[in-house]
Amino acid sequence: MGCQPTLSLRAALTLSDEHAADSIRACVDAAARLRGTRLAHLPEADDDFVTLCPKATQLERAVYLIDLLNHHYPGDPGMLVALCMNLVHLYPGQAMHTPPQQLHAYVSGTAVEIMGCSDNVLRAGLTEKHMDVPELLSVLAPQQTPIEIMDPDFSPDGSVDYPLWDASLSLVAFQVHRKHAVRRRIRGTSVVLVAEGGVTARIPESEGQAHEISAGHSLLYSGEPGSVEFDGEGLVFVVTGDMTP
Repeated sequence: MGCQPTLSLRAALTLSDEHAADSIRACVDAAARLRGTRLAHLPEADDDFVTLCPKATQLERAVYLIDLLNHHYPGDPGMLVALCMNLVHLYPGQAMHTPPQQLHAYVSGTAVEIMGCSDNVLRAGLTEKHMDVPELLSVLAPQQTPIEIMDPDFSPDGSVDYPLWDASLSLVAFQVHRKHAVRRRIRGTSVVLVAEGGVTARIPESEGQAHEISAGHSLLYSGEPGSVEFDGEGLVFVVTGDMTP
């Protein structure tokens, strides 16, 4: 989710506990009434693709969002902040960049998030981690940058190179098929993530060194620049932090 004007976000973030609780109850009650009348056709809260996709109406998305957040974080004022934000839907392969000092929230689905090193990640709600609303408000940008969705640009070999904000970082995605092993050049310290399926990663220069990686698991490569061979069946992401040839 991206942001709307900062003024509405600040208003939601600075409500007193009493006013926030009253507003949350009002939102939950309104969503329940709408589900029983005008939006009786709305799928349950596990069908996020249908209810959060661009084809859904603004009212349908708002009701679903209230139900979803109230289920996972009942009474959390972060619900009010989320309702002030723009809902951004990414289809498989698409990407977006969130600039510094921009408030954002992940709602549902599976995504690969690449972050630079930082000691000032600040949270304001919808989390069990430490929250610091005053400090977040002190660094929040006066104007929130509109979100630009990037569509995948396939290379001749079928891989996708995603442009990142830092020239020293690279992110590439590619499919591995059982009939054809894929060999990729690794240019320094990298993280290999398997998002779907399962693959085996081998370093040809290291005899017998093979690593099985299943969906949702990753491998840290910290050797010298070289080649890694992948076989199996799956979707692989490789992020590299050293672009030295």
